[in-house]
Amino acid sequence: MAQLQNLFELLKYELTVAEADAAPGFDYPPDGMRGGFNIAGNLLRPVTPQTPPLSAAAQRDFLLELIAAHESGGTMPDPPAGWRLDRLAWNVVTRFAFLEYSFFYAYNDFERYQTAIWDNEHEGDDEGCCLVFDRNVLNLAATSSDPNALRRAVPHSIITSVHEEYQDADLFKFIDPPFPPPTDPTREARQSVDFTVFIAGGSHATYLTPGTHDLVDFGDYWGYIDENASWAYIFAPAVLAITIILAIIEHFVDTEDFTSNDGVHAGPEDIVAGKTAPVAAHVLVLPMSADNHIYMPANEALLALRAYAGTWGGRDSTMDHSPPFTPKTGRFFRKLLSKL
Repeated sequence: MAQLQNLFELLKYELTVAEADAAPGFDYPPDGMRGGFNIAGNLLRPVTPQTPPLSAAAQRDFLLELIAAHESGGTMPDPPAGWRLDRLAWNVVTRFAFLEYSFFYAYNDFERYQTAIWDNEHEGDDEGCCLVFDRNVLNLAATSSDPNALRRAVPHSIITSVHEEYQDADLFKFIDPPFPPPTDPTREARQSVDFTVFIAGGSHATYLTPGTHDLVDFGDYWGYIDENASWAYIFAPAVLAITIILAIIEHFVDTEDFTSNDGVHAGPEDIVAGKTAPVAAHVLVLPMSADNHIYMPANEALLALRAYAGTWGGRDSTMDHSPPFTPKTGRFFRKLLSKL
């Protein structure tokens, strides 16, 4: 499924709901469209390491004031004492929109493709990628008298999701506009620049190139331990033992993701026509226009599908089910922030 996320509006929505949810007696119902954009920690930074922690309510109140000032063109409020606004992060929020693709799979069967060092088979899997757009480009295209202008809008960059965020394995690539510019006014952006992603057999991790990709990386795990040093020191003996085991595993076990040009080709018919699809593939684009969007009564089934906060699939014995599928917007945001 594809969904457009305007980061500024999404932040406002998340904060407004969180504010209501904090009121006594109010319990916002589970919603799979929320929960993936907790970025307050990226927007506010302590001035010194000795700055006392900031409460969630104080963060929320300041950011809502900041949003109101931005919308009205007023003066930006002062951050809470001892804190500063991260201007780069705020620029990302106000400048970019994400076109997020969620790829749903009935079954994660990694062990059919690799010798896994852990059990990695379960029913239901959700992976994806994201096209990053500059909102100015979209706004100009949307207000153009040319009906094809929006389809010719070239993304700023592309981000993929690869296993867990803490592994820092998600891939990022800037997308350069085609040069020379196409002379055909009907030519769409996808025909001029490369949006192709490759899915790893069994694990469904999303890559930008075919071939072999390292999966077990001792450095990734050690980086995660280092970032969480406060608890790592408490459990130092266990952490040291696990670290040694991971190093040995990486030396002797060659566990990798593999992608290729063969297999399922899913997408618009003019792109995938004539290509083989050994398993069923279906593309669903959520309606996102002003006169046909997901919150209209006619699209109630699509809204229920997108907002579903439960687990997909399930089975007893050694085969488990996926946890609730939550949006990856915050994850894509942090990756983009790290590359700018």
